[in-house]
Amino acid sequence: VFLYYLPSPVTDIYFGSQFAPLIIFFLMYLCIVRNRRVPHFVRFHAMQAIMLDIICMLAEILRTYLPAEIRWSVLLDVFDKYAYMSIMIPVIYSMICCLRGEYAEIPGISNSVYVQIQNPDAG
Repeated sequence: VFLYYLPSPVTDIYFGSQFAPLIIFFLMYLCIVRNRRVPHFVRFHAMQAIMLDIICMLAEILRTYLPAEIRWSVLLDVFDKYAYMSIMIPVIYSMICCLRGEYAEIPGISNSVYVQIQNPDAG
């Protein structure tokens, strides 16, 4: 029960304003990902977290703009379960790799992360 309340202050800040996620995104991107003084490992995982967050946002936007016939059918339940597993598996894998001190190689996402981190003119 205690673990439920543990991330509460962080989520209160993140969802406290409609601009908070945007501000946190720019802070992470400009202060961590683009800062060459921060170790490559930290910049890699910060950028990967940003990319996974973008995927979560795209899934939510897609869900919002589906036609009403699909939103109120069993298809949305299937989509929700598929989207949840498709997003949570890479997130959990990334967290495990990060805690073990390894780079999480997720096809497609990791390649984009390497491009963003290696190329100072990208973005």
